[in-house]
Amino acid sequence: MKGYIFLFALCYLLLQVACLSKDQCNPHQSFLAADGCNKCICPANGLKEKAPCTRMFCVDSPKCTPGQSFKSVDGCNSCICPASGVKTNAACTKKSCVKVDPSQKCVPGSKFTAKDGCNTCKCPTNGSKEHAACTLKQCVPLATITCKPNQSFVAEDGCNTCRCPRSGLKSDAPCTRMSCRVNRKTCTPGSSYTADDGCNTCSCPSSGLKREAACTLMACTTTSNEDTCTPGTSFMDSEGCNTCFCPPSGIKSQAGCTLKACVSSDTKCTPGSSFKHNDGCNTCYCPSNGLKEGAACTLKIC
Repeated sequence: MKGYIFLFALCYLLLQVACLSKDQCNPHQSFLAADGCNKCICPANGLKEKAPCTRMFCVDSPKCTPGQSFKSVDGCNSCICPASGVKTNAACTKKSCVKVDPSQKCVPGSKFTAKDGCNTCKCPTNGSKEHAACTLKQCVPLATITCKPNQSFVAEDGCNTCRCPRSGLKSDAPCTRMSCRVNRKTCTPGSSYTADDGCNTCSCPSSGLKREAACTLMACTTTSNEDTCTPGTSFMDSEGCNTCFCPPSGIKSQAGCTLKACVSSDTKCTPGSSFKHNDGCNTCYCPSNGLKEGAACTLKIC
C-alpha cells in the first residue's frame, strides 16, 4: 500500500513539473532570469513574477534563433539555441578541441598562396590551411628571383650592377652592360681553388664570386719575374688589350685592370660608319682608327 502511495505522489509531482507554464516555477528552486544573466529563487506560490532575483549589471547576451545550431565560441563545439534565444543558455557539445593558430585558418572555398610563395592552395570546408589542396609547380626560390625595389645588386655574371625595379623582380631590372671576363672572376660555390698568387688556397663562397672568397694568408715568396711588376706602374694584360696597374704587393695577378671589350685587331670598320653591336640591339660608331674595339656604342637595355 505504501508503495502505491509513493508512486502516486511521484506521478503527481512529475505532472506538476510537466504542466508548469512559462510563467511558473518549482517553489524554492533557482532559475535563470529573463535577462539570461541574473538568478532567481522560485517563491512558494510558484509564480516567477514574484520571485526575488539578483540585480547584477549584465552585458546584453548574444541572441540566437531557438532550435537552430551554431558554433561555440571555441570555434569547435556545436550548440543548440534554447527557447529563450540566449546563446549563453544553450546546450553545447563538449569535444576536446585542438587550438588552431589563427594564421593557419582560411575562409572555406577561398584561395591563398602556399608557404613557398609560389603555389596556390584552395581552403577546405574545415577552414584549416594544413588540409588544403595546393598546386605542385616547380618553383624557383624567391630569394633568387626577387629584390628590394630601388636597391642595387650584382648581376648573375658577377660583374655588372643592376637596380631593382618597382616590381621587385630581378628579371625586370636594368643593368650595366660592361663586358666582363667572367671565367676569371667566378668559381663553383663550396669548391676550393688556388689563389692568383699561385700559393694560397681559397674557398668559393655561395655567391660564386672570387672577390668574396675566404683565402689563406701564407707569406709566399716563390714568384717568377714574369709574374711580378713594379708597384705603381702600369702594364698591358696578357691579351694585349686592357691596361693593368701594379699593386703594392708587386704581383701582376693581383693587379686591377680595365675591362674593355677587346676584339682582334683584324676586326675593322669604316671610320664614321655605324654597325650593330654583338648583342644585336645596340648601335656602335666606328672611330677614326677603323678598329671596332675603340667604337662608342649605345647602352640601351635590350
